[in-house]
Amino acid sequence: MKLSAYLSPSRHGIFYFRWPLPNSGQEKRSTVKVSLRTRCPHQAADLARYLAARGRIVTDSNALAGLRQSEIREKVQAYFKAQLDQYLDWLDRRGLSKNALIDAREEMLDHESFLEMETTHPLWLPVSRFKRVMDVSDEQWDASQPRITYQLRQGRRDMLRRVLDAAEGLERYSYDDGTGHRSCPCRGGSSRSQRHARESYRRLHGRARPPLGRKIHRPDTGLPQYPCRVLRGRSPACDDHQAGRARNQEGCSSIAAVTFPRD
Repeated sequence: MKLSAYLSPSRHGIFYFRWPLPNSGQEKRSTVKVSLRTRCPHQAADLARYLAARGRIVTDSNALAGLRQSEIREKVQAYFKAQLDQYLDWLDRRGLSKNALIDAREEMLDHESFLEMETTHPLWLPVSRFKRVMDVSDEQWDASQPRITYQLRQGRRDMLRRVLDAAEGLERYSYDDGTGHRSCPCRGGSSRSQRHARESYRRLHGRARPPLGRKIHRPDTGLPQYPCRVLRGRSPACDDHQAGRARNQEGCSSIAAVTFPRD
């Protein structure tokens, strides 16, 4: 800007210094005005030169400092989010060919390799378009290296991964309702009834019995007695003896104990 562009006299003859503000997208004002408190044009010109020089130093120092990490991530995310919406819209309308999917997978693997090597090579990176769309100057780009290149490569890689997931989802059908697996009611009832039957069997027949072959001394005679083996069916003694039949009629168990000596 020329020196006359920095100076503006008021209606009372007082000179004001004007300085353009950087475009941040949030401020409505484009310039800032400071009163020089003088009516002399020569003194106002000297003050304007001094303030303009200090303003350039501040602007250059901010540009050399580079972008903050949060600013870089915000710009990268906004840029690739817009590209992702375009890719998904294209995928929904026309789909992607097998060759396009193969190229996308290879590019994603290349991004992984470059990130592991920690290189700033601009392969596969839309540097020029990113700087133009996201309003990043050359000074800011150079001062933000290598962070901005890493973030741009990560954003491109993750965007491609999202596109590949969407494309692979179109190659198959999923019939899940999202509520999880539902077991069949009949199977659930059957398992509950079987579990109840097992618990009842354990309560009735879970009494501990001495192992076979172990001698048990009767307290009345002192003679050894071998444990009996359990046989299913009715005992012959119950068929021949009236008392056995009476016990069977009263609810005697059909399981009889028969003692088999081992010698």
